[in-house]
Amino acid sequence: MPSQFLQYIEAFMCRKRYAKRTIESYVSWIAKYIRFHQLQHPSKLHDNDVEVFLSFLASEANVAANTQAQALNALTFLYSKIIQKPLTADLRFAKSHQQKKLPVVLTRAEITALLAHVSSLHLLAVSMLYGSGLRLMECVRLRVGNIDFDFKCVRVYNGKGGKHRVVTLAKKYAHANKQLEWQYLFSATKRSVDPESKLVRRHHIDEKQIQRSIRIAAADAGISKNVTPHTLRHTFATHLLQSGADIRTVQDQLGHTDVRTTQIYTHILQRGGNAVVSPLG
Repeated sequence: MPSQFLQYIEAFMCRKRYAKRTIESYVSWIAKYIRFHQLQHPSKLHDNDVEVFLSFLASEANVAANTQAQALNALTFLYSKIIQKPLTADLRFAKSHQQKKLPVVLTRAEITALLAHVSSLHLLAVSMLYGSGLRLMECVRLRVGNIDFDFKCVRVYNGKGGKHRVVTLAKKYAHANKQLEWQYLFSATKRSVDPESKLVRRHHIDEKQIQRSIRIAAADAGISKNVTPHTLRHTFATHLLQSGADIRTVQDQLGHTDVRTTQIYTHILQRGGNAVVSPLG
């Protein structure tokens, strides 16, 4: 039976209009924290217990620094908003030094092969992941009204961090006709009928379908790399830099707040971030 405490947290976050993914992440970390401390209620735990848990994540679970930061954010929320007994600002715990892995990036030939094997039902959505550098949830929530065919751009609303941005639209879709618009609108949504109101409601396509479609296409194309929807976003950024786009342009397209986040892609380029050519050739 689901924990009433966790259900309360989820309902509280829904009322406060937290993003679905944030709710899932916070509830998951709070559940792990409770299990780590032998199912003790968090109200009976505080600073020292949080420090022990976060140190465990770094020294025993070997999580990346970003993952440890997610756990800290969840517990900070728990104690400030739910328990209403905020944590000390200067917590002392072992910091994770596990470096983030460099993003997996496909070559142009691999992208061509991948798209050739994607099912027709999901081809447009997968193409938008690569062609416009969209995150998965940004893509599946798109509607025809977000696409500006005249100015060849896509307007992304409420992306990560609730930010809006405008991204490029591939030329092959800039001359889209009504058939393509309707195809995207209806193939990327599903319908349900509310049993009480009898109203027909539309929901965006399940992101798991896109994930599965990409995984199958990568296998069929003989690509040995671990390909996920986010791989296409990484590839978009890297290929933009390869084609001569400056780092600030790529930052704007990806919606990164800090340019240092975008600079990770310079390390993937064949010549490196500083255009250094090996003397070996």
